Order: sequence, then structure tokens, then C-alpha cells
Amino acid sequence: MRILDLPNQTTDTQADVVIVGSGPIGVSCAIRFARKGLSVAVLEQGEAVTEPPGFHLRNKPKFQQDPDAFFGAVDPFLQPIMALDQDAVLPGIADTAAIGGQGVLWTNNCPRASVFERFDALSDAQWNDYYSEAETALQVTIDAATGSRVGANIKERLLPGLREEGRTLQSLPFSGHRAGGGGLHFAGTADLLTAVDREVLERIRIYAPALAQKLLTKNGKVTGVAVRTGDASDRVLSAGIILIAGGALGTPRLLHKSGIRPDALGRGFSFHALHFAQLVLSPELASTPARDDVPPRYWVAPTENAPWHIQVLRDTCPLPVVEEVDNPNRLLEFQAFLPVEFNEGNSLSFHDDGNVSVTYSYSKDDRKQMQRLEEDIRHLGEKLGPWRKGGEPVWVPAGTSHLVGTCRMDCEGASGVTDRNAKVHGFDNLYLAGAGLIPAPVAVNPTLTALALAFRACDHALQSS
Repeated sequence: MRILDLPNQTTDTQADVVIVGSGPIGVSCAIRFARKGLSVAVLEQGEAVTEPPGFHLRNKPKFQQDPDAFFGAVDPFLQPIMALDQDAVLPGIADTAAIGGQGVLWTNNCPRASVFERFDALSDAQWNDYYSEAETALQVTIDAATGSRVGANIKERLLPGLREEGRTLQSLPFSGHRAGGGGLHFAGTADLLTAVDREVLERIRIYAPALAQKLLTKNGKVTGVAVRTGDASDRVLSAGIILIAGGALGTPRLLHKSGIRPDALGRGFSFHALHFAQLVLSPELASTPARDDVPPRYWVAPTENAPWHIQVLRDTCPLPVVEEVDNPNRLLEFQAFLPVEFNEGNSLSFHDDGNVSVTYSYSKDDRKQMQRLEEDIRHLGEKLGPWRKGGEPVWVPAGTSHLVGTCRMDCEGASGVTDRNAKVHGFDNLYLAGAGLIPAPVAVNPTLTALALAFRACDHALQSS
């Protein structure tokens, strides 16, 4: 990944495309444009937090050996937002500024949204095609835990009961690949760029630190992006296509600072309420300590009757567990994601200093579904072993909350910030990309769905330019 300073000049810097945000979605879009022969400038306000830049922090040896230390390690790179209503129950909503975006910190889990959850932005065939392209771009391994003996035992124990309920337990798609010793290599934006041909790579320039301060507009077009560089000097980048991939907070913040403030901006969002637990597998389910094994990675896909997503895996544990376990192969987590209702009362407020605050409350139906999910986790857990002390099931207020809909696209029955091609209303060349576009509750991790929509935006921009 080549990190450049913006040219020290008073005249505009030109590119065919300017992309704000160097995360997996922004970089994947940059590659897509570059493969069509366009020059692309990617702006990133943060600096490198890994070496090489854009490398996933989780790949450090200490986190391979002690995955539970990862949550504490990423805290310094997360900037939480404020609550306007201190009595509101808030998720762990936070922003990130770093080369590689949240792609150097994310969990890398990339399941597809279930058919019943897919909204009307794409046809069924388009959803499948764009999902396939997004999986290729993110280097998704469909079954990263092949050969896990513990996993096979867990599946044998859980699958019959799930099938009776019309559900299934399947491998959890993962952005990355198996590494030596049964571990995992987490793909970051550096990996995505490394896989690109040199001819394509040379059309992409990544500038950092380069803060996009404002979009300059005239007569329904974005004429340039005002940028503040690391030496506190100002530049302007202009391009025929502008794509904002600054995250679910950064993207609407930039629109607001630029005076682009449609009614839907920051309103009606959803997120995942996260229910977490860690248990100690019954001895007959676990490998012995002396035998290397691949950690299990499964998920229970949502259904219309059980509209939540459960990951059954050994990954990381943010809870303050107090019980020592001699055999690490006996540890297993449940990470359950409940998509809460879209509600126009859930809103972001943007302040002149660039800060964002949130107002939020759960609906009655959210509370009902939370109770049902709690029962589901208890029912599944009792089949596998006792909860680890300190790891009993709990709703987690901090961590990844998968905020969506903060700059939503149009969908049936609701107008948004963009049309179904992710083009901002009232502008010919301004597109958005990221989870903030998703206009409906989706139970799965949103990255793959967000990239599918982003690729649709890229294709429409190419056709229209």
C-alpha cells in the first residue's frame, strides 16, 4: 500500500475518481474503478496503526496466542460518540480514523443476508452476482474452519434440534484464510491491494493523513473536495466521480458539513443489539490440550421466525471472565446479533465542531425479540456445557454495533439520502458507499451487503460518466 502526501501546490489536484475512506469498501471500489482504466485518489484522515499500513491488527502474534486481549487493544483506535439523552440505552457506537479504516480492526465475518431480509435495491439475481463479486474482492473463505474436530462435535450436538426448528448451522464465511498452526490470517486493506496487478495498482493513489473537510458543489455537481493535510495546509481535489466511503458516522458527517442535509440524513437508523456469552464445552466435545485443532466457526442464519444471527465460534471474549480453564479447546463463544427496528426517532445530531451525538431507544418489539433471543442462547448453550464464570449471557453495550441506515438509500415506502444506485439526490456525480446506506434491518454482519451495494454504485457511476 503506497501512502502519499498530497502535492504541495495551489492548483487543484485532478483524478478521475476521488474516494473518501481507505477501508475495505473504499479500497475495493478504488480497485474496481482502476480496473476500468480510471485514476483514483483515496483520502484517509488517519495514520497507520499497523505495519505495514493497512495490515490487520489481529494478525499480530500476541493476538493469535491470546485472542481475548484484542478488544482491549483496539479501544485506543475507537472514538465513541455522545448521547443526547443520557437515559437512553446506547450501543457501542464508535468511529475510527486509520489507514485501512475499520478494515484493520474488524471481525472479518462476511455472511450474506438471508433472502427474506434483502431489500429492493437489487433483484434476486443482482444480489447473488454482487455478493459473489464482493466475496472475491474481500478474499472471503467460505469454510475457514474445515477440519475442526471440536467444530464437528458441536455441529453434531446442535444441528438436529436446529433442523427441527427450520434452522441450520453452517460455516461462517470469513475475509481471510487459514494460516499455519490452525490459526487465521485476517485480510486487511493491504491484502486487498497486494492481490491487484501492478498496472491497476499504479492508477490508485492513497493520500494520508488527508482529512476531507467539505464537498465543494455547484449546479448539482461536486466540483471538488477540500482537504486538510498533515501539515495543516489546504488542498482541493477534483474528479468526475466522487464516492464517500467514510463509515456510518463519517459519511453523513461530511455531507452535513458540506451543507447537504436531506431530511433522511442521520435519521431512522438501526444497529445490532449484541448478546454475548462464553461457555466451557463438556469434556467429550473438546480436543485434548496436546492436540492442535482448528477453532470452530459456525453461524445460525436468521429466519423469519427467529430473525437474529448467532455466531458459534472460538474467537474473542470481551467479558471479565474469572474462571481459569486448563484446556483452551473447551472455550466457545456465542455472539448473537439482533437487528433493531428502524425508527425515525432514532437520530444522529451533527455539531459545528464535527462531533456527532445520538438519541436512541428500543421499541416494544425490540424488547420482545431480545427476550426470545436470550431464551434461544440459553437453550443452545445447555446442550454444550456450563457458562464460564464471568462469561454468562449478557447484552453488551460496547464493541461493534454495526450501525446502518445513517445515510440510507431509498427503499419501498421510505425516501432516503440516495436513490437505489447510491447516488445522492440532487447531484449527478456524488455517490455513497458503506453500511450507512442499508435502509432496512439486516441480521448479519453488514460489510458484505455494504460492498455489494457499493459495487452497484460504482457500475452506475461508470455507466453515467
